[in-house]
Amino acid sequence: MSEEMKDLEFVSSDSQIKEFVSKSNISKDNKKSTHHQTESKKSLNLVDKKLDIFRKLVKDKKVFVYALVAATIIAFAILSIFICNIPIIAIGVVTIIEAGLAKCLEGLPIWVHIIVFLLQILVGALTHVLLFVFFAATLYFLFLYGMNQIKRM
Repeated sequence: MSEEMKDLEFVSSDSQIKEFVSKSNISKDNKKSTHHQTESKKSLNLVDKKLDIFRKLVKDKKVFVYALVAATIIAFAILSIFICNIPIIAIGVVTIIEAGLAKCLEGLPIWVHIIVFLLQILVGALTHVLLFVFFAATLYFLFLYGMNQIKRM
């Protein structure tokens, strides 16, 4: 009888072993899923950090105004070089003059800016570079708009 008891104990221990092994398999799966979850959490945290940076940029609208002005200056230069055949040095000088003019006339009423725009178009028509001067006058209004938006913030 004692041998049978030993066999029963073995069966009992065998079932305990099976239970232990099955639990360890579950814990391995849990570890894998936990590892996967931590990786997912890390990637979500990274996305959240990037979104926070973007939200801060959206709150600070100056970045977008500067980007708009920079993109327009680049477009102005490219169009002036390839369409109007204007040298890059002249484009840079005109861009600086337009920015200075916009800064000097910043607080004046809109009708003064319209007169400046029309005078620039007239000079462009007289010198046969109407398209280039139109681009420059548009840049002048963009500088005014950008300074106005930055002042409001």
